[in-house]
Amino acid sequence: MRTFSLLVTLSILSLTAQRSICADATATPSASPALSTPVAGTPLNLSGDSSSTGAAAAQEKPSPELLNKYREAAIEMEKKNFDGALVKVDEAQKIAPNNPNLENLRGAIYTQKKDFAKATEAFTKASQLDKKSFSPKYNLCELLFLQKKYPEALTQFQALQTEDPKNNLVKYKVFLCLLALDNKPEAEKLLDKMDPFDELPVYYFSKAAWDFKNANGTEAKSWLVSARNIYPPQKNALFVDALMELGYLPRDNPDAPVTK
Repeated sequence: MRTFSLLVTLSILSLTAQRSICADATATPSASPALSTPVAGTPLNLSGDSSSTGAAAAQEKPSPELLNKYREAAIEMEKKNFDGALVKVDEAQKIAPNNPNLENLRGAIYTQKKDFAKATEAFTKASQLDKKSFSPKYNLCELLFLQKKYPEALTQFQALQTEDPKNNLVKYKVFLCLLALDNKPEAEKLLDKMDPFDELPVYYFSKAAWDFKNANGTEAKSWLVSARNIYPPQKNALFVDALMELGYLPRDNPDAPVTK
C-alpha cells in the first residue's frame, strides 16, 4: 500500500531533531519516501507525559531507550513489516504508557494494514490523550477519505478547517471531497481562493485534480509538471497519494515522470 498522508513523525531525522506531528502544514515535510509524511512544529513529546499541561513537558528529552524503540518501529514500518512495527510500539508504550504520539504511530501502522477499525481506535485515543493535537484529528478525517466515505470525510475536514482555517492541506482535502461528491460549484469556489505562490503545491495539485475530474488529462498533467518543477519531491509527496486514492494517478507507478 502506498504512503498515506497521515501526519505521524516517522523520519529518524525528525526524531533526532525532536520535531513533532503538529498542525503547521505549511512546513517542509520529511523526506522519508515510504512513510507517512510528518509536518514540522512543536517539539515531539516522547517523555511519557501525554497531557497538555504546558510546553515544558513537551520539551523534555525522551530517554534513549524510548527514542530507539520509536526509531525501530519507524524502520519496521518502512520495511512494511507492520506486525514487527506494532511490537516495537508495544515495547515503547511500556516506557511511556499514555503517549499520544505512540498511539498516533500505532494508528498509522494499522492504516497501512488496512485495519481501519483499529486505526480509528488508536487515533481516537491519541486525540483524547492530547486534545490540542492536530495530527490525530486529521488522521481520523483521512481514514474516512481512504474508505471513500466522502460525505463523512467532508463534514469532518470542514470542521477541522474551522479550527485551523489557514491549513492548506485540510483545504485541499475539502476540495477533493467536494470533487468526489460531484459538487463542482463549491469546489470551484474553493479552487478560486487557492494561492499559486503558497509554500505547498496545493494550488497545482488542486488544478490537476479539477482537470482530471473534467476529463482533461493533458492539462492536468501539465499542472503536475509545474508542481514538480517548482517544489521539491518532499512537498509534492504530501499531495500525490490523494490523487491515487481518487483514481486520477496509477498506483503501479505514481512516481514516474509526468510528461505533457
